[in-house]
Order: sequence, then structure tokens, then C-alpha cells
Amino acid sequence: MNFFESIKKGAKAVSGKIKRIRRSDERTKRNWLIGSTIIMMIVVITLWVGYLNFTLPGIAPSETSTSTVVTQVQETDKSDSVFSVFARGFRITIKSISENFSGTTGKISDLIFRTKQRLKNVHEYIPDNISN
Repeated sequence: MNFFESIKKGAKAVSGKIKRIRRSDERTKRNWLIGSTIIMMIVVITLWVGYLNFTLPGIAPSETSTSTVVTQVQETDKSDSVFSVFARGFRITIKSISENFSGTTGKISDLIFRTKQRLKNVHEYIPDNISN
């Protein structure tokens, strides 16, 4: 049996299973719908997480920024109030976020500028007297 024959045989088996599900009662159809939806969502989420792990490894904080945060946290007083601790943590978090994403805004604005230039160039090449 060659490859194409095995694909045909598998397609016939799947087709028969789908026909059997179509002929079954509503409860069975609903169970198959819920089961297949759960399986597809697991597949989609797994692919999405894998994609994020592949494309975003550079966003994790570097070792130097982590050590800076640890140093800043260790310099606290024992007499600090709860609100001052939260405020300091908020400042440290904002500082860390701004350090990690400072280059991102420049990249986005550069991308927007280049896109605008391309669109402008495209509009320059469109002839004014197009007739249908």
C-alpha cells in the first residue's frame, strides 16, 4: 500500500465517523463539539505559547536590571509604612518597564514613519486619468 492509498483509507474512515456523528442524537453531537473544541483550543494555545517563547526571548529582564532592582529593594528601612513600600515598588516597576521597553517606542515610530512614506510613494504612482 502506498502513501496515497493510506491517505484515501484514512479519509474514508474519518468521513464514516463524521456521518455516524451526524446521524446520532443531539447529546452525542454536543459532546463531540465540546470535545473537539477543547482539543483545538489546547492545540492553538500550545502553538501560541511556543510562538511567544520563540519570538520574545529578548524581552526578559537582563541580569543587570534584576540586580539593580534587588539592590533597590534591599535599601529599605524597617520603619517604612505599607504605603511607602508599595510606592517604592511601583517606582521600581515603572523604572524597570521603561528601561526594558525604551527602544520599542522608537522602533514603532520608525515603522509608522516608513509605512507612511511607502503609502505616500504608492499614491504618487497612481495615474489620475484611469478610465474603466
